Amino acid sequence: MDSHFYGKLLHNRLLTAWTAARDATLESQSDAVADTTRTHDTHVTFLVGDRVCRPKPGHSNKLEYHYSGPYRVLKVLGSGTYQITDLENKMIKDEIHVSNLKPYYTKTDLEPVEMDEYLIDSLLDRRGLGKDRQYLV
Repeated sequence: MDSHFYGKLLHNRLLTAWTAARDATLESQSDAVADTTRTHDTHVTFLVGDRVCRPKPGHSNKLEYHYSGPYRVLKVLGSGTYQITDLENKMIKDEIHVSNLKPYYTKTDLEPVEMDEYLIDSLLDRRGLGKDRQYLV
């Protein structure tokens, strides 16, 4: 193969890959900004088991995500307060007011699940290789 042709082909492939990466990065950044700046209603109520996030304490970099989470609502305490648990460490936070909480959204929450699609909670096991791979969910 001619080295000039190969160089041009490689250049075009790299250009396509970099363009796709840039577009994906810009889309992800705009999603994060939209999620961070989305105003939340203090009249919203959460149920036990709902996923929520709360503002990070102190000042943060403007490029940083301003909320931490996800947390899960453990108990509804009344008067707009909730007890939440950290999903990572299972630490319990007492009496968080609704004004300090907002719903924690994921891509699966924003797009409806089609009739032939399922949301998987966890993969328990797998067996087989290649096209014969099977999963226990």
